[in-house]
Amino acid sequence: MKNYSSHEDLGDNILEHMDSLEILGFSYIVYQDTLLCKNADQNDSIFRTLKINDKYVFCEECFGYLPRRNSSSPNDQFPICNKNDFHALTKVARKLFELAEEVQLVV
Repeated sequence: MKNYSSHEDLGDNILEHMDSLEILGFSYIVYQDTLLCKNADQNDSIFRTLKINDKYVFCEECFGYLPRRNSSSPNDQFPICNKNDFHALTKVARKLFELAEEVQLVV
């Protein structure tokens, strides 16, 4: 289990199950098909913070395919990729880190 807190930390690594990410104060755990925020009611808050209007379109661009939605609570969940597609989750994490770093430069 590895911890990543920046694009530079992640580097060329591929995320693995149970790795953790810290992005703009949001802590995520890598699962087999999604990223789950340690504070469950903030699963998709990173998208609002980064002013990403449609998290599914954003993730589709990163995944390279249409993400699935959690049917029980689609509005507050992180989009779901194919099971064990850690390359797709890594692409999302890289892009979120890049956007977070841009926001921090502006502030």
